[in-house]
Amino acid sequence: MEPITVKTKIILLLAAPLVALICLKLYLHLQVKAAATQVARQMSPVADISFGQANAGLDGTLSVSNIQIRPRGNSDPLHIRSLSIELPSFWYALNLSRRLERGELPESLVLRADGVRLNANGQLVQRFDDLAYASDTRAMTAIYQADCPSRVSMLLSQQYLLGFDDIRLDGHIGYVFDKDAQVISALAGIRQHGAMAINLALSFELAGLDPLSLMQMLERQVVHSASLELVDEGYVRRLLHYCSRIDDTNPDDILDDLLDRYLALFDTTPMNPTAAMVDDFRRFIVRSLNDDSTRIQFHVRPTEPRNLAYLSLYNRNDVPLLLNLSTELD
Repeated sequence: MEPITVKTKIILLLAAPLVALICLKLYLHLQVKAAATQVARQMSPVADISFGQANAGLDGTLSVSNIQIRPRGNSDPLHIRSLSIELPSFWYALNLSRRLERGELPESLVLRADGVRLNANGQLVQRFDDLAYASDTRAMTAIYQADCPSRVSMLLSQQYLLGFDDIRLDGHIGYVFDKDAQVISALAGIRQHGAMAINLALSFELAGLDPLSLMQMLERQVVHSASLELVDEGYVRRLLHYCSRIDDTNPDDILDDLLDRYLALFDTTPMNPTAAMVDDFRRFIVRSLNDDSTRIQFHVRPTEPRNLAYLSLYNRNDVPLLLNLSTELD
């Protein structure tokens, strides 16, 4: 038997880590598939769930694709192109179960649902509306009796009236912890294709706090920065066209109604919108009639971190200045 050459030894030495990585990736892939299969089995009394592929990426992303959920007693399936969990690294994902058992949370975590699709005029969207207003039937009745813009925009089951055959959604939620800056950022967003997208980012200062202690963070509520983004992808135009045709409503009245409902968002905050913000909102709505990617962003960049719990002590008209609130229209 001929001795192994130096060249062969080098090749084997270089190949060993690659083979080990492939084996680890296959192991993690099988773990993801087993977890998805277990969830489908546990949910079988209430829904039939099937999926295509499970995958474990080298970037730390665990995903399941081509998911179909059919609730019992409902003829409409819910399709999801991909569900994924984005973790800091492949190595973190490899030890995820062990870390969670020890109560360790990752420094970053994002859950994504891409390509969620359901029939816009099916039973499932009506069930979603029923669940959303199950605790307040009077609110549901009031919405059905409201004017066209309010009725159509507040109910998922009314979206087919705007020309949507399918409702297609993408969404994400998660957080990222910056050790150096001692700041944790919460991220969330949802997009209905052909309609509207909303993205939110909220950063809290964590100096002196446990970065993974949610209760401490909520008690302190020291905001480092925040941003809210609204993107209109044709929803305003669809709503204006339908409501002006059905109710014979003046288009200007519909636009004013939309502006009032956008500004009503501030009723849940400790501040009033500035005149400049109202003007930007109005221009955002008008631009949306001719542009399917109109974008408005709100930025909070206080000169020093502000505690949200104390903002109610100030005059509502002064809070935008305290938070250094600005708008950007694109």
